[in-house]
Amino acid sequence: MPNDLFGDLLDDDFDDALDYFLFEETTKKKDDWDWDSDDDDYDDSNSGVAKHSCNKCGVAYNDDEIFCGKCDNKLGEVKVMFCGKCGKQIKEGNSFCTGCGVQLENKEDESTNVTNIANSNANILNGGYYACSESEVFYSNIDDEGKLYEMNLNGTNKTKLSDIRTWCITIMNNWVFYCNNGLYKTHCQGGLSLQLIEEEGRIIGTTESQVYYLSGKKLYKFNMDNNDKVEIVSGYLKSPQICGDKIYFIDEDDYRCDCDDDAFECECNSYYLYEMNTASFEKRKTGCLIENNPFLVVDNYVYQFTDEGMHKTKADGSECKKLSNDKSFGDINISRNILYYRNSEDNCNIYKICTDGSNRTKLSDFEKNLEPCNLHLICNSVYYRIRRVTYEDDVYCSELIGDGKISI
Repeated sequence: MPNDLFGDLLDDDFDDALDYFLFEETTKKKDDWDWDSDDDDYDDSNSGVAKHSCNKCGVAYNDDEIFCGKCDNKLGEVKVMFCGKCGKQIKEGNSFCTGCGVQLENKEDESTNVTNIANSNANILNGGYYACSESEVFYSNIDDEGKLYEMNLNGTNKTKLSDIRTWCITIMNNWVFYCNNGLYKTHCQGGLSLQLIEEEGRIIGTTESQVYYLSGKKLYKFNMDNNDKVEIVSGYLKSPQICGDKIYFIDEDDYRCDCDDDAFECECNSYYLYEMNTASFEKRKTGCLIENNPFLVVDNYVYQFTDEGMHKTKADGSECKKLSNDKSFGDINISRNILYYRNSEDNCNIYKICTDGSNRTKLSDFEKNLEPCNLHLICNSVYYRIRRVTYEDDVYCSELIGDGKISI
């Protein structure tokens, strides 16, 4: 059976996502900067004269200075950006592109009501295609090749924010962070998109000033205050997720097999759950076994589907309770002690159930060969994508055809 925790996120056509890169940020020494031939702002004469200015506060400095005397910013580096319309390199401070003439917007200093609102752990696990502030929904628009849009909570006033194909969206400090073969950010009111990390990967969660980013076998902490990237753990991490001051994950190198084969790919494998403190980054094996993906950790409880149904277990492996006989291949979400999931025994329709196992309710009724996927809980609604499912020579095939919303 297919494991579609991230829906189309891992599809092969995302390998072509570089074709949609319209912005990039790197750093470059001023001595290596390649200005346009008609630009003469950078004068390398009179080496004893303060001829540069800090790119953060604007104070002038000399060649022998390393840090700005006013704001302590590291000197000698400037941002390199590219026009989102024609791709021409943009000189820092330009208001218009010299290639196509389009007006450039950088709204970093503009005020807005969007502050310190991070996407939920479960939404990011389910692809992170939707995130919300108090008044807007930021989303990957399936009708425009997955590019970043915003709209009002009632679905009106849809506005494109970036031409970059987007997933793993989260909002922090007036910025929308998202992934596309790298980590990007765009101001919540639009403008330039800045690339923060080049390595392909995905956001797993955020804290007050950090974004945690998984790339290959490495988990990074990206500090939004100083753009510092630190590797905190490496290995075959699966489904890492932040819960309070801990990061939970399973290590695919540490599994248990209950049959004689003891093979890595054995279907009866169970994986040990690990936890890691976000302050010390010391990891510890818990007493909980994860039998299947997906799983979700909330308030020190683990919710997972096994071959016998949905279970709730404490993170230390104690107090295991069966909530339902339903089974699922992906997408668990939670809000106010109510779990939302796709029931694989009922055409993957959307169900909800209380965390004590009561009030199981069916919420959708899709016809055969149509399935909801990538369940997100956004502002009292379930947002989801819809795919058409076919079987060609007994091979499961799916195609995204739209999205939908159920008020809860």
